[in-house]
Amino acid sequence: MLALWDSGPPLPVEAEQRLVSPFRFTQTGGGGEVEFALARALAQSTGGSLRLRLRGGTSGAEVVVTLPKSVLGSLARTSAPALSLPKLKILVVDDDQVNRQAMELLLEREGHEVVAVENGIEAIQRLGARDAAFDVIVTDLQMPRLGGRALYEQLVDERPQLAYRFVFVTGDQARDETRHFLESCGQPSVTKPYDLSDLINAIGKVTRPRPSSR
Repeated sequence: MLALWDSGPPLPVEAEQRLVSPFRFTQTGGGGEVEFALARALAQSTGGSLRLRLRGGTSGAEVVVTLPKSVLGSLARTSAPALSLPKLKILVVDDDQVNRQAMELLLEREGHEVVAVENGIEAIQRLGARDAAFDVIVTDLQMPRLGGRALYEQLVDERPQLAYRFVFVTGDQARDETRHFLESCGQPSVTKPYDLSDLINAIGKVTRPRPSSR
């Protein structure tokens, strides 16, 4: 557990409300609510938590971050530097609201246009009939209704040009079935909890120009 606090004036009530309920307010004024929401979403996506705790008297606020021990190894690993990518239109598919919002915020901060949906059925609807609607499809593998694998397999035969734009996100890459699928499809994947540079590099792989076939 890590706790950070300041010794300034107490946090105003309206500022506290923005931070704990950031998606109920417009993101203007630079009040830090987006940053707080992103940090909390990332902590929750790893099984941890981030909470705001007001300090009494004339003290400021305290932010407490708790992470499981299993995450420490992932945080300590060295990742390859992230690629510099042009602005892309990215479809994010994840049934977990916290993970979905975290990825959306991360990619938007990188300058990309992001549309986020919660299952493969909504993804099909968003893709529409135009193959150029999205540059990349980042999807979780395990989802109700229509998961990432089923979404991919549906597009392989019907619209193969879209199937080449998939990046998979998974938390169970150790399972034989998952590992065999990822190896056979040949599309890049990242494992939760993922590092931003790993995600950006995976996206870079599917946005490279494909060699023309003769």
